[in-house]
Amino acid sequence: MATFDPPAEKGERLEEWMLTYMDTVTLLVTLFVLILSFASISEEKFNALVEGLRLDKYGPGIMTGSTGVMDMPGITAGGSLPTKQPAAKPDTESSAETTERLEAMLAERGLTDLVQVKFQEGLINLQLQENVLFPSGSADLIPGGAKVLDRLYPILSSGKFDIVVQGHTDSVPISTDAFPSNWELSGARASSVVRDLIQLGIDQDRLQIAGFAHTEPIASNDTDEGRAQNRRVNIVLHASSDEISEILRQ
Repeated sequence: MATFDPPAEKGERLEEWMLTYMDTVTLLVTLFVLILSFASISEEKFNALVEGLRLDKYGPGIMTGSTGVMDMPGITAGGSLPTKQPAAKPDTESSAETTERLEAMLAERGLTDLVQVKFQEGLINLQLQENVLFPSGSADLIPGGAKVLDRLYPILSSGKFDIVVQGHTDSVPISTDAFPSNWELSGARASSVVRDLIQLGIDQDRLQIAGFAHTEPIASNDTDEGRAQNRRVNIVLHASSDEISEILRQ
């Protein structure tokens, strides 16, 4: 005699439907979490992950376990990218050492008390005070000033670097027929030095003139000593590292 199974209770049918629904919700939540995690991953880490998944480079390591994401180059055991170490810089002379060598060169030429030298990367600044080159209120080179420039010629002619000759004055106003203001005086003095350098053989295409008048003092204009320091001509060499090395071999 056949037996008759009673139909499932309503609660049992509801439970089966809920299991399917919960599985679907769980999958959707998992997908959402994955999307969120990819949205916050850094481009650098993502590229590193893609690099680690390349079978053509690392072989089927992720599938076999021989090479995994944690073993690929560029990712540490903790899963983070290693900090880049700065490349070691080649040994070069310090600014102080270069300045000392330049001062020694000037001493060999008897210019220690006549020319001050300052060095910074790419620039050599040769500073000459007014009384080394010019009479007061004049832009005509004195014979001693021309001799100083002649001794500097081997240094200035040792490369193709640009040379800027800067004229500077103190803040005391000047008003003459030749120089209505300190602007004309500073520019004329720079021009006189450039003309002499051209006569010595410096290519004029390498030379530039700048007149600053009293606008760039290096000392106080309130004292005679300070004003004397401000009345100066700077010969600025714009030289590369190789050109500076060549200068130092003169």
